[in-house]
Order: sequence, then structure tokens, then C-alpha cells
Amino acid sequence: MTIQDILEELKKTDQQLAAAGIDDAAKHKLKGLIIDLKTELVMHSFDALRDISTMTVVDVSQLPQMRQQLQQVINDEQRRVELVKRITGLASRALTAAGIPVPI
Repeated sequence: MTIQDILEELKKTDQQLAAAGIDDAAKHKLKGLIIDLKTELVMHSFDALRDISTMTVVDVSQLPQMRQQLQQVINDEQRRVELVKRITGLASRALTAAGIPVPI
């Protein structure tokens, strides 16, 4: 349940109390709670805005260069994997040619 949902519930309850003829003291206390909740809701929305000024700004100007570096690392790793595959394939063929069983 959101704060807005709670506020709507309180308003409905206030209307039900008014319709039921409940005394003014109880209605006044409920109206005070509604006002307090509205105030908290407004203050909470400003808290998020206040925190924006303390956030650090990310330097995205380096992203293209970092992307190129990452792509280079990926390419190097792909070449390494291919080399390992070639070496293991060659070793497997050599063992088979020598009559040594190759475990799977």
C-alpha cells in the first residue's frame, strides 16, 4: 500500500465518520492525521530532490574508448580459445595416431 493509498483510505474513513454522526473530537483528530500525512508526503517528495545535488556525475566520455578496449579483450580471448582448441585437437590426433586411447 502506498502513502497515497493510505491517504485515500483516511479520507474515506473521515467521510464515513461524518456520515455516521461521530463526534467532532474524533473527526478533528482524524483530520489532523490526514494533514500530517499530506505534509509528510510533500516533505518526502522534496527529500529525493535534495539528494540529487549530492550525487556524483559519471564521466561517460570514456565509454567509447572503454568499449574499444573491451572489444579488444574479447577478441584476444576468442583467439586464445581458438588456439587452445587447435592445440587440444592436434594433441588428440597425435595420441590417436600413436595408438593411445583418448579419453572424452
